[in-house]
Amino acid sequence: MPISRFEALAQELIEGSLGRLFGGGVTPADMAARLTRVLEDSQMNGTIADTYHIRLHPVDYARIQATYPHLETDLQDLILNLAQQTNLKLLAAPHVVVAADEDIKRHEIRVQAMRQRREQDTTQLRPENAISAEILAAISHLDAYLVVDGRHHVPLNKPIITIGRRADNDIVLDAATVSRRHAQLRWRYGHFVLYDLSQRHGRTNVNNQPVTECVLQPGDVITLSQVKLLYAEGQTTPKPGARPDQTETQIMPRAGEEDM
Repeated sequence: MPISRFEALAQELIEGSLGRLFGGGVTPADMAARLTRVLEDSQMNGTIADTYHIRLHPVDYARIQATYPHLETDLQDLILNLAQQTNLKLLAAPHVVVAADEDIKRHEIRVQAMRQRREQDTTQLRPENAISAEILAAISHLDAYLVVDGRHHVPLNKPIITIGRRADNDIVLDAATVSRRHAQLRWRYGHFVLYDLSQRHGRTNVNNQPVTECVLQPGDVITLSQVKLLYAEGQTTPKPGARPDQTETQIMPRAGEEDM
């Protein structure tokens, strides 16, 4: 598989919560892009490496740790999603370690791929789609959804859901004040977490508080620019006063084309 096509499959995730601006220096998006190239190069007999060590200059490492404490987990999710999308096998659960190394230059990223489990051990693994099936079962059991305009119920039925004005989002909001790719919902340890992708302070709020990421709870009111969405689970009864304001926003069916 050509590297360009493989990296294209990772682009949505890299442009998502990993793609925030950090004002120069090494960014999570840089690390994700480098990791993707090393992952692609690790292919062998339809399998990929399961363990990745990422080394940074101590200054870059300290900065990344302070601004993105959950980076290792998100990079592991990136590996898992890429493996599923490209029909490549992981012989063990993906594991990413980010560490400081004084021998690394500023702004340099070194990634080493390793295989912790040999291919002949695959008979002891669960079926390759078991992890995905477990996640989907947990999401289905939670029965979470968004209420838009106080009347449109949009089920949250997969681990990664993008929201924005662009037509290739999972949830398309036809409102001029909404960014083309404004926010993302990601499944994390039994909860949906909202990530701001707009990169503009104050344009993504939960219960009137600006957020860059937030674990959602039933009854939370999400505001994307001027558009309000209510997060709910199962038979959750919305909190008093939590009903989103009526707006001109429309839910549009997902399509494959870009904005005109």
